[in-house]
Amino acid sequence: MKTTVPKGAKGSNPLPSLTNTNNGDMDMDFRKTTEIARLFAEKKHKGQLYGKDPYTKHLSDAAKIAREFELGEFIETAVWLHDTLEDTDTKLIDLISHFSTEIAQVVMAVTDVPADKRDRRAKKTLPKIYDAGATAVAVKLCDRIANVEASAKVPHKLKMYKKEQDFFKQSLYRVEDKLDPLWDRLENAISKGC
Repeated sequence: MKTTVPKGAKGSNPLPSLTNTNNGDMDMDFRKTTEIARLFAEKKHKGQLYGKDPYTKHLSDAAKIAREFELGEFIETAVWLHDTLEDTDTKLIDLISHFSTEIAQVVMAVTDVPADKRDRRAKKTLPKIYDAGATAVAVKLCDRIANVEASAKVPHKLKMYKKEQDFFKQSLYRVEDKLDPLWDRLENAISKGC
């Protein structure tokens, strides 16, 4: 897979794109698209809670991590949208028509595969994320870091993430992805309880 960042996506950490198509979707202005994604996610998640906070606080925290690591607007856009297929009435075609096929592919890749238990979902979903490539892994890491950092004051949640960490990393880590700074932040957050 060729390492590229979609046209218009800024950031110092180029990641492999999920596709090498040149169908015009990738020419969008991602600075504007990231703002549209934020507004879209806020509308779709309206009324949902993340603990006691509006759900969009979690999305905002995850997007902030993407900005801190300069992952680019393409990934930040996908981070804002990462739970829309899983937790709202959003359909894949909605993401394609409002954003792009490539954004929709990343969001689909990080969307949980239904299963009756959390560990079974992870066993089905994490290989799908891995197969989608570094862009999807980066989005999932932003999500996971935000989840772990938010769990600092919720001991049972932090314990759950600690228990899952070995399998999570074994399932998603690849040296060639060049995502070690994100992995380091996740591991530090887990080990220190944030």
